Amino acid sequence: SCASSSLSQLFSKMPLAPDYEERAKANNFAAPESIIAALNNPGTVVLDVRTEEEIAEAKLETPDGVEWTKTGCTRTECPALEIDAAQFVKDKDATVVVYCASGARANRAKITLESQGYTNVLNGGGLKDILAYLEMSNEA
Repeated sequence: SCASSSLSQLFSKMPLAPDYEERAKANNFAAPESIIAALNNPGTVVLDVRTEEEIAEAKLETPDGVEWTKTGCTRTECPALEIDAAQFVKDKDATVVVYCASGARANRAKITLESQGYTNVLNGGGLKDILAYLEMSNEA
């Protein structure tokens, strides 16, 4: 589609964080245009895996129809997700966008969800990355 190719051109010129490429590669980030599409798609679940303190400072405001939920993860484990991911995301085929601050904890959440049969989990990276994507897509 024309819209997504212009978006990818836009993202290629985007002023992302200097360490973005490195973090994106290390933590299997989804493409920015996939994250934007997911956030505009009712039924998507956004899972914030940062600490309560981080969430208190700032969180992603999701559009109508996109559910925001949270659970704490570290780079090595997501205790509540490992016990019962369905309490956070009921539908294993739903699009799930996970994010944290850098993308590392979100990658752990992605791996955990996929190991439990979730089929469409996208690592959105850090909150600042998603906010940059949204800003760029608003200018598109």
